[in-house]
Amino acid sequence: MKTVVDFFNEFLEAEYHSTVSIFTKEMSDEESKELTDKTKSFLHSIVKYQHERSGAEFDEDMVEFSEINKNNVIKRHIFLVKEYQNATYGEALSRVIIGNKLYGFYCSYNMKTRKEIGYSQIFFVTDTDEGFKIVYLKRFLDGKWALMHGYEPMQITNTGHVVEVCKVQAPVDAVSLARYEED
Repeated sequence: MKTVVDFFNEFLEAEYHSTVSIFTKEMSDEESKELTDKTKSFLHSIVKYQHERSGAEFDEDMVEFSEINKNNVIKRHIFLVKEYQNATYGEALSRVIIGNKLYGFYCSYNMKTRKEIGYSQIFFVTDTDEGFKIVYLKRFLDGKWALMHGYEPMQITNTGHVVEVCKVQAPVDAVSLARYEED
């Protein structure tokens, strides 16, 4: 598990720096793109992940908002890691998966919010034809895990059975904490 945890920590570090770059006016578009491309390199090439400048961050009416966002970027907290075996995947995703282990990284949001720190996303990592890659994400909405999209060929249809749970840090948010304590 150490190898995949190291991989994911590298992703979190890259994501933090690239998110800051998106809202840093002093950084060129090319410099920001280099950092966001590095972040995207942790995801399998078939996974779409919107993580770049929109082009409007530094428009006159957005400058203050971008500065606030830049100051609120945080590195995601990992709450727990689950190792699964024998997951099943949609048709398109199954073509790139190698092996039978899947890892779920249960994480916080990457921005400070008014809410207490709690669940935001699960990043699913597995061995693929491109090496270890993030192949799917779920988001935490209204106290439940929700699919990121409805396109079944690109979904994890069943995570399989849990082999190991590694609790890293308890969330503070009460709803997230209750879910965390169930694991």
